[in-house]
Amino acid sequence: MFTKNNIVYASQPTKDLEVVDFKILDYMYMIISFSNGEQRVFDATCLLEYPVYQPLKDEKIFNAVEIRNGTLSWCNNKIDIAPEMLYKKSYEYTAPEKICM
Repeated sequence: MFTKNNIVYASQPTKDLEVVDFKILDYMYMIISFSNGEQRVFDATCLLEYPVYQPLKDEKIFNAVEIRNGTLSWCNNKIDIAPEMLYKKSYEYTAPEKICM
């Protein structure tokens, strides 16, 4: 049991999931690194069905993404998406092993 913001929870506290790094692969595709150590591939085209994300159709705007407050943010923090949703809408990625010669 724990208390947060004067609310008592019956479960144990968990660390919030955050975005710690990202790499744009192509327009609307990126690899996201999360605070739990996982890397996942995110296809941002799923966001375009929502009006708030329409500016991301512009590749320049999409590529101007940054990390703010543990999540991805665009347009000076006017557009963002919860890290939990990024995680849910992405899929597992395993980086290829480096080949040494």
